[in-house]
Amino acid sequence: MQFAVTTLAGMAIGYWLDRRYLPSPLGLLGGLLVGSVVGMYVLAKSLDKK
Repeated sequence: MQFAVTTLAGMAIGYWLDRRYLPSPLGLLGGLLVGSVVGMYVLAKSLDKK
């Protein structure tokens, strides 16, 4: 769930940046990448505590 939420949040921010400032899907792809990386970090950190 944490991975999905962070990935979708990154995509949403990237989509907003595309609509507001960028004419191409670079913001969406960048948001997907950043959201996935942050999601993996959060997931690994939560699994490390258990």
